[in-house]
Amino acid sequence: MRRSRIVARLPELVLLTVVYVVAGKLGLLLAFVHASATAVWPPTGIALAALVLRGLGLWPAVFLGAFLVNATTEGSLATSLGIAAGNTLEAVVGAYLVNRFARGRWAFERSHDIFRVAALAALGSTTLSASVGVGSLLLGGFMHPARSGTVWLTWWLGDMVSDLLLAPVIMLWFTHPRPRWNARQMLEAVGIAVSVVLTGLVVFGGVLPDRWRNYPLNFLCIPVLLWPAFRLGQRESATAALMLASIAITGTLRGNGPFARDSPNEGLLLLQSFVAVVSLTVVAVGAVVAERRRLEVRLLRLADHDPLTNLFSRRRLQEELRLTLAQAHRYGTSGTLLFLDLDDFKSVNDALGHRAGDRVLAALARRLRRRLRLSDVVARMGGDEFAVLLPHTDSVQGQALAAQLLEAIRSPPIDLGGRRVEISAAVGMVLFPEHGTTTEQLLANADLAMYQAKGAGGNRCRVYAPDERWQKAIEASFHSEAGLRAALDQGRFLFHGQPILDLRRDRVPHYELLLRMVGDNGELLPPAAFLGEAERCGLLPTIEQWVVRQAIRLLARDGGGRDAYALSVNVSGPAFSDPELLAVIEHELAATGITPARLVLEVSESAVVAELDHAREFTLAARRLGCRLALDDFGVATSSLHHLAQLSLDYFKIDGSFVQNISQSPVERQLIRAVVEMAVALDKQTVAESVADGETLRVLRACGVDFAQGYHVGRPCALPELFPGPPDERRA
Repeated sequence: MRRSRIVARLPELVLLTVVYVVAGKLGLLLAFVHASATAVWPPTGIALAALVLRGLGLWPAVFLGAFLVNATTEGSLATSLGIAAGNTLEAVVGAYLVNRFARGRWAFERSHDIFRVAALAALGSTTLSASVGVGSLLLGGFMHPARSGTVWLTWWLGDMVSDLLLAPVIMLWFTHPRPRWNARQMLEAVGIAVSVVLTGLVVFGGVLPDRWRNYPLNFLCIPVLLWPAFRLGQRESATAALMLASIAITGTLRGNGPFARDSPNEGLLLLQSFVAVVSLTVVAVGAVVAERRRLEVRLLRLADHDPLTNLFSRRRLQEELRLTLAQAHRYGTSGTLLFLDLDDFKSVNDALGHRAGDRVLAALARRLRRRLRLSDVVARMGGDEFAVLLPHTDSVQGQALAAQLLEAIRSPPIDLGGRRVEISAAVGMVLFPEHGTTTEQLLANADLAMYQAKGAGGNRCRVYAPDERWQKAIEASFHSEAGLRAALDQGRFLFHGQPILDLRRDRVPHYELLLRMVGDNGELLPPAAFLGEAERCGLLPTIEQWVVRQAIRLLARDGGGRDAYALSVNVSGPAFSDPELLAVIEHELAATGITPARLVLEVSESAVVAELDHAREFTLAARRLGCRLALDDFGVATSSLHHLAQLSLDYFKIDGSFVQNISQSPVERQLIRAVVEMAVALDKQTVAESVADGETLRVLRACGVDFAQGYHVGRPCALPELFPGPPDERRA
């Protein structure tokens, strides 16, 4: 078995031996201080790359190649064996350290791994070859002891530069053999190559007058080497560094360039030191740029895709729906939107655990995709909710497809390692443009239709019907201006409060106030049920002024001691251009005397993106009043760092869609860490929303998140339960 393995690797062993001998002979042409020591020694980088990429089993080729090079140069059989042993030990130890501590063949993909290669292999293992080689020459009597220091330094520097200059080129082209350039990048690569050659000729080619020789022209090399690092990648930057080094060595030996000296070896030592630093720098910069690009791609994908199911996210579904509606309006076409909610899915999580629940969701996502056309769009809206956008589909076709999807969800039962789980769903269906012409209208109406299906027992589809009795009852209760004015006049608005946990101090210093309205029949209605109508009929500013007024007065009742809490209230996009809201805040702060920082105004990221100029003015004005500000639902819109830096914010509230699966998803953990790092850089704090369990809380702490909010921290409840004692806060 062992013999057959050696025979199978024989071509690799022979090839590496030949390449090592040829490269070694070329390097020894520049041996000026001793026949066996040169400042340019390509075999070191070749051997390191070969053993990392193809395995330590190639060490015999390194030993044989090194022996043949030295045996045909100078010295005895014993010194050649000693030098070969040192070169082999250098390669084996270097490759082992790179594999063990720097991710092996991927060592030049990340900046911190590149510096590990530099420290462990280039600076560390090369001392073995230099020490063993110089020791062998001394013991054999082929070198005077007085020259040992110079020979050792030359030997070590030649090996080190080879590890930093040649190994990256070989390993990066081996792991990424295809350039994958488009036409523009191809032209840019040609431009970079031409620029490298021209720069090399200008600096090291002797084309300039002799009086320029004493100027530090070598620094002209840095920009032309950073160009490929930023534009193409570390592979191209390493190749450019090798090209420039080749030109520089040739020119320096001819007495040209800033490193030319009377002693050729001294000039090469200076040049190689410069080349080593520049090569390490540009490859590391290329890796940092590549890491940044990969992170941007991951962030963009996470913004558009649900990591658990790989379906589109809510944000992407909304974008697709907006585009489809615009096309439908332009060309007079129609379509259907389905909103699915699994029936009693909570019992699956409770009985089998969240990991099993995640497997069920992933399996259902695959089933949904299989039943849909390529032109259809399916998304996970969050939790156990899904949405399906069906362009060019009428009511009959939509209901038929909804029935197929219900059947696909229900049958066959999902097998979880011997445990069969039966799932059903309620589906709400809307048609456009009949049931709405905006994203918000269609999603709201589909949601209402879904609840109708769920109220009828689930496992069915209901088409949105605005003329049904339940819809009329809702409209009579809160979808009318008169009903809203009556609610204001009768004091039928109230708050529920949800605690926000300080993860560093493990205490609750902060609550978010959630607006509710009491309907005509005593039922509690969420903001989505009435704020849209309030905006349409012009009552939204009045309601928001009531909200901030009551929040400030509630803070004043607390008295403001050392343990005084803060309260957050939500502010809509239209409020950015409402000067009366800021006037109300200023008046109430002055009248109550509370610390303004205890009032936190939450603005949604989507509203900020839509009204950036007004949002900037509003946040600056609120900050001048002393209030704090939070960016709500961070991550679901498309704000840029440039925009965020313009806003006077204190908190980023990370949207729950990025938090729900953080305990199982390494990608989402990396995303949360990236948001935390960005917040720290911008001097902001982070709040994670939708925290549903203790494991999620633990992971958030480990990621450095400052605050947490969600059902695990505390469910929203009436204010008397949170703050017993104060008078009824409900009335305006």
